[in-house]
Amino acid sequence: MQTQFTLNIVSEAIGTYQARPIIVGIAVSAVLVMSARSASAQDSLSVATIKRFVESTLPTADSVGVVIGLLAADGSQRTLSVGRTHYDANTLFEIGSVTKVFTGILLGDMIQRGEVRLDQPVDELLPDTVIVPQRGERRITLSDLATHTAGLALPRNRSPTNPANPWGSYTVDRLYAHLRAEPLSQDIGVRYEYSNVGFGLLGHALAQLQGTSYDSLLTRRVLAPLKLTSTRIDLDSVLQRRLAPGHNAAGERTANWTTPGIPAAGALRSSVADLLTFLEANVRPPNGVLGRAIRESHIPRFEIDAGWQIGLGWQIFRDYFGSTIIWHGGGTGGYRSFVGINAQNGTGVVVLTNSREDMMYLGMHLLERRFPLATQRQVNGFLLLVLGLGGSTVLSILIAWRKVGAPRPGTAITLAALAVIGWALLWMFVVPFTNVDTAGPVSLAAVVLSVALALAVGLSPVGFTLSAGLPLAALIGFQGFRLLLDSMMWQTYSRSVLPPLLTYSGYTVELVYGLLSVLLAAFLSIRPPTPHVVRVWNVVGIALLSIHAWVALANEWSALSAFVWIPSVLLPLALLDHVVVARKVNTRSAPGFNGR
Repeated sequence: MQTQFTLNIVSEAIGTYQARPIIVGIAVSAVLVMSARSASAQDSLSVATIKRFVESTLPTADSVGVVIGLLAADGSQRTLSVGRTHYDANTLFEIGSVTKVFTGILLGDMIQRGEVRLDQPVDELLPDTVIVPQRGERRITLSDLATHTAGLALPRNRSPTNPANPWGSYTVDRLYAHLRAEPLSQDIGVRYEYSNVGFGLLGHALAQLQGTSYDSLLTRRVLAPLKLTSTRIDLDSVLQRRLAPGHNAAGERTANWTTPGIPAAGALRSSVADLLTFLEANVRPPNGVLGRAIRESHIPRFEIDAGWQIGLGWQIFRDYFGSTIIWHGGGTGGYRSFVGINAQNGTGVVVLTNSREDMMYLGMHLLERRFPLATQRQVNGFLLLVLGLGGSTVLSILIAWRKVGAPRPGTAITLAALAVIGWALLWMFVVPFTNVDTAGPVSLAAVVLSVALALAVGLSPVGFTLSAGLPLAALIGFQGFRLLLDSMMWQTYSRSVLPPLLTYSGYTVELVYGLLSVLLAAFLSIRPPTPHVVRVWNVVGIALLSIHAWVALANEWSALSAFVWIPSVLLPLALLDHVVVARKVNTRSAPGFNGR
């Protein structure tokens, strides 16, 4: 009902001559949306879909592959191998920063044994000669290191001797030199700032207290009790033969990474089989000290943003759908990793690859099927489209203002600018991090605000100036972006992310409409425009926008990842253009219609 009310307001604001076709379009789209919704993001993900998604993102190197481990709620396990090379559950990969969750559990183990305190200053565990920076009387604690709030930024003195192994020459001596010479990047304990150095220092300090190495301490306290026989830093000859070769972004083989000074930050190698056992222990912790340590690592210790917290190493994400995802990702020069559990249903996912392709979206989607399945390239593609359209809109306003010779914008433009800034801040900082219990109303309010802002600008003097100062062909050609948008959306649909309703494989003709807009613009640039044809084109375009608006509000994935830009930016910009076209067609005093 709220969506219908909103879209009726839109239709009435555009003009009564368009209202009936729009309402008909809304009614038709509502039936299609509700019939398609059940077959959208909540469907189970087939093996074929996973393979199609992964293989479309991997480089073409013959020795690249992905191994996926699935832990069911009943404890059963399943492994999928995808790629040109089919590695198995016992193949080893560098897991990078996933090492940090093991370090967090090691910290929890030592807390449970009474060996350290969470609020204990780290310098108490280090030799007296080591100088640890502080702010005033505030000293860096173990909690600060475990939650990335210590302010230990990337060291300026790293200067790797081998760029292919950037941490290979960062020894303990250089770690100590970093602590002594480089200032903190922020006050301690006030802001999350991801730090490999901080976690490396944490693991080093724990090992120093026990008079041993991090590798030995972790193996004795965590790896051996959990029977993780293939999870190690230094590999013997047998394990080395099971290590998949890493590949850089170009698909070329690359060197393995070493971290002699800070192994606790990202030095482990592991297999899907071992990590599934590890996740099983996190879903159903064993009895005793280690089980209590695992539970200790899951407790939120610092709130990064609403819905996003950090425990002892683990990232804790409470998503829009009410699920609590406890996870971590990792990456080195030639590998990417993801491990996570869904605390609501007791399932777990491991994704390991010997390529640079980030599999976080796949891991999140496997844990919560309503989470969008996308690649970083797709996210970047949506963002570039948004930036391009936003920039062209601003440029169009400037061109139209100069062509019309309008006076300074004054109060109206100032208010419009403030409204745009507020709108941008809303979508950047409020909607993505809103509490799950209020996500629906906030998203609805944001969409309504975006549509209202587009209408307000289009019906304001700014809209009149655009209609008067820009040729009709340019205004119509602007809608050609929908051709590109629908092509991008089809790519995501082909991986079973979007419902078919939003693509040319479904019930809408957005792809065709974008192409027709380009052709109509080209035709009108050489022939006098016909108002009737333009009106029909405008009505169809707004009716199609109503479908997008309805689907965006009816499906949770529209508020996440790259898809948030559809209802928040692309829909309002398209609506603004339609309003300006309507004004140009219907306002006789708007110069330029009869003269194109």
